This record gives sequence, C-alpha cells and structure tokens, in this order.
Amino acid sequence: MNKALTVLMGIIISFTTVVKAQKLKSDKIFSLAEELTPKALVNLKDFVAVANDSKIQEQLDKNLNYSKGLLENLDFNTQIITTDGVPVLLASKTVDSSLPTVLFYLQIDGQPVNKSSWDQKDPYQIVIKEQLANGDWNTIPFENSSAPNKDWRVFGRSVSDSKGPSTALLTALEYYHSKKWKTAFNVKLLLDFQEEMGSPTLEKAVTENKSAFDADYLIIMDGTRDVSNKPTVTFGARGIVTATLTVFGPKEPLHSGQYGNYAPNPVFKASRLIASMKDESGMVLIDDFYKGIVLNDLVNAELANASMDPLELNERLGIAIEEMVSNSYQGSLQYPSLNIRGIQAAWTGKQVRTIIPDKVVIEIDMRTVKESKPEDLIEVLKNHIVKQGFELIDGEPTDEERSIYENIASLSFKIGSKPFRTSLSSPIRTLMDDCLQPLFGDKYVLTRTTGGSQPIAPFITTLGVDAVSLRIPNPDNNIHAPNENLRIGNLTEGIASILSLLQTQIQN
Repeated sequence: MNKALTVLMGIIISFTTVVKAQKLKSDKIFSLAEELTPKALVNLKDFVAVANDSKIQEQLDKNLNYSKGLLENLDFNTQIITTDGVPVLLASKTVDSSLPTVLFYLQIDGQPVNKSSWDQKDPYQIVIKEQLANGDWNTIPFENSSAPNKDWRVFGRSVSDSKGPSTALLTALEYYHSKKWKTAFNVKLLLDFQEEMGSPTLEKAVTENKSAFDADYLIIMDGTRDVSNKPTVTFGARGIVTATLTVFGPKEPLHSGQYGNYAPNPVFKASRLIASMKDESGMVLIDDFYKGIVLNDLVNAELANASMDPLELNERLGIAIEEMVSNSYQGSLQYPSLNIRGIQAAWTGKQVRTIIPDKVVIEIDMRTVKESKPEDLIEVLKNHIVKQGFELIDGEPTDEERSIYENIASLSFKIGSKPFRTSLSSPIRTLMDDCLQPLFGDKYVLTRTTGGSQPIAPFITTLGVDAVSLRIPNPDNNIHAPNENLRIGNLTEGIASILSLLQTQIQN
C-alpha cells in the first residue's frame, strides 16, 4: 500500500470512528446517569429559575432566549418559528443525512404560581427535601446535592411538568457534546412555550412548516409515569374540552333573611343539574357520552400490561372506592371523562355573607378519546342541560328572559388539544423496547393512553409520524399544584433512559 493510500485509509477510518454512535453497556449507563445527576440538578435549578408562566409575554421571551442559548452551546442549529405572534423553537443536529430522524417534543412553560400556597419562599427557586418517618419534609442544603439520595425530591414549579424531563434530555445531550459522541440518529427538538394554554397555534405552525418538522419518530418529553412509578412509555393521550356553565338566580345577591324561602337559590338548581350528569358509581348519565367506544380482547390485553392493584392505588389517593366506568385504572382512561374542576357562588371563609347568590359558575373539563369528537361531547352536554329544564342563552339574561324562564343557564366552551393514539405494534415500540429492556428488563410499562392531554395530534395527522411519550416524573408529583416535585431517582432513571435511547439504532 503506497503512502497516499495509507493516508486516505486513515482519514476514512478516522471519519468512520467519529460518526459511529457510542455504545455503552447497561451498567455503565446507570453509573454514568448517577454521575450526571448532580450536574442535572444544577441545570434544573438554573432552568426553573427562569419563571415560565406563558400568559406573561416577558417570561415566555426569557424562556425562549434561555433555551435557544442552551441549544446553541450544544452546536444545535436553532430556528424560531412564529405563528400568529406565538413562537416555538426548533433545534436540529444532523449526524448523517442517511440516518432516521427523531423529533423530541419539550414543554417549557408551566402553570401559574401562588407563592403563598407553597412550602418554600419562591417556587422558581428549587428546594431539595427528604421525607421523614412521620411524613414531614426536611430541607436539604443544595450543596449536598453533589451526592444526592435517590428518594430525595426536588420541589419547584415545572420540575415535573416539564422542565425536569427536558433537563434529563438536555443533560444527556450535553454529555454527548462534551465527549464528541454521535447519536445513533439525527436529532430535532421542538420547544413549546404555550402548552399550558393548549398550544393554540402549534397545529398551524406544523402545517405551515411541514418540512422543518419532518421526522421519522416523535418522542414526547412530557407526562407522569404510570401509578406504579415504573419507567413508562405511553402511546396516546386524551384530548380536552373546557366549558363554563353559569346558572342564574336573581338579578343581584339578595339578603337571605329578607328573601330566604321566597327567591330561589341558584346553588340548589346547579346542584341538581350537576347531580343529574353522573350516577353514584361515576358513570356519566348524559346520552351518547360514551358512544362508539368498544374495548376488545386485544385492547384489554394491552391494558393488563399496566394493571395495578386498585386497593394500593386507592390507598395512595386517599379514596375508599374508585368510580366504576371500567374495571381498572387504565381501562378508565379509554373513555371520555366529565369533571367539575371548580364552582363559584358568592363568598366563603372570612368573606362569607348571609345572601342568596345571583349566579353559580361551574367550570367543566371533558377529556376526549379518539372515538369521541369534542364537538359531539359539547352537543350532548347542551342537550342534557336543556332536558333538565334549562333555557340556554348567550351571555347575561335579559329582563324579559328572566320573566319567562324558570331556569336559565349559559354555556361557553373551548376545544383544546385533540386526542392521539399510536398502535402498540408500531415500529416505535421496537425502538423503545430496544432502549429500555437492556436497562430495566421487564420492569417498565407500556400504556395505551394517558389521562392527560398533549398537543401532539397535529404531528401525527400532518407529518404522519408515530409518537410516544417517554415518562420520567413520579406519579405523586403534585403536578399543576403547589409543592410540585420530582423524585431524584426518577431524574437519574430518566437520564439513563435518554443515554440508552441516544445510542439505540433504529431498525428499518
């Protein structure tokens, strides 16, 4: 072999070495994930410190710029795609154009906070705590997180939903970047800054920028694990419809002494109306609410994979008996749900007054499944209200309407995320099995759907990609509530899952 050919072969071998994906054994992946956990906690601390209420434009912009800087430091190409004034961030890194591409969806915004309801000074400054034998929580100084206990928890807004899962992914990518390792596939990241608002412009963004979002698979870094807290891959999500039902009483709040026993109290009318919507077992009584839903033997077999002892779950939730829509927790998620998420009538607590309220406001959410169109659920809800003897109007009733109709109500609604469901026999299942089985054996869960909602349907309908959700947070994480938390052991397992995924070859 002449000198020139030797040099050429050396270049080829060198290039091949660079582009070949790193391959670690499962024990090395776990030890590496444990080694990276303290760094991930620092990353999460810095990320959570960027307040992320997407209703506040300044906070949205700060998260956009912060995320963009993080990804550019990892040599990702970034692109801000703005649709109707709302930005999303798309980042990409191509290893080899002949390889498949995996698009990761990351939710960056979080629910608003009421600082007075949290057991820490500032929900945007994370606090690490351990639970004592008596159930109380003891604060751990952050400097002790260099050697964290897996059962310690990180408390702060969005540590679970969903900056924690995002941090697990970004920490793994940061390590790959530091070692100049190559992933087994091309990577795209989509960062959504208005998920908690229903991602109102995301569908249009995907439709108008199809080629930019093009990918072979979609993996969602959002959502809570199965109630067993085993590593979880979820193949679908329910959609959501929200509605505001107002039941009207007198024109103005009335003194209960002067007008009690004379002026009808709308709270009782609202109570009877609400009670008519569900029976004591939890079954929705609205005609055609469950129309079109059939769980066959194949579906029931899939649900059995993620079954859990209801007594154990009920004890965790603090309930005596579950609703009987289905015979299991997973089975219940296959049906649309009707939930009263809030009721307001006059005043309570220190502000309570002896009055007959002028109205009752009832906030409703309905979770939809693929078999139930949101428009259909709205229509059957309207029909039910009318059957109960109410006149449905728009806005406030006029004097004439008040004089004619005994029962008056108004109903407004908003359609949010649409449901999606990927088949458990999809090729993306092979990818996830190849990723998780070496780490966890058979101790991970595949679930057909989750009860929550995710704005993923546009990717499936527009891009034609299969999608799953890789779930990291513990199920008892107080999502959307005060004292939201993330178990550190879950974060470590999440990092390990991502490290394994990044080296997993996608089978054709």
